[in-house]
Amino acid sequence: RYIDIKTCQFGVIKTSGSVPVARVGQSATLVGSRVILFGGEDRSRKLLNDVHVLDLESMTWDMIKTSQTPPAPRYDHAAAMHGERPPITQVYTWKKMDCRESRHACNFLCCDSIIRGI
Repeated sequence: RYIDIKTCQFGVIKTSGSVPVARVGQSATLVGSRVILFGGEDRSRKLLNDVHVLDLESMTWDMIKTSQTPPAPRYDHAAAMHGERPPITQVYTWKKMDCRESRHACNFLCCDSIIRGI
């Protein structure tokens, strides 16, 4: 869904591909002409740790299979991009601090293949 700020009209954006399940609390990070979606919580309150990429030029979703162990499932976290060109481009995610813990979790995803195209 989107809102046109000039006209105050709402609409639905049509996409194709491997569309992710509905979720809340995910992070969405713009990397070039792609949006990286990570984690969140689905309708049954299951925490997620999957990675999806939306190509903004073709409006096509792809599910990314990580080559290493992905971060633990999380929601209500933040993600930020560091760098502009592969292989140094990375997306960092921070997990919301648990009151029982005295540390944050920090993970990163190398976006080399995402920027060059899937």
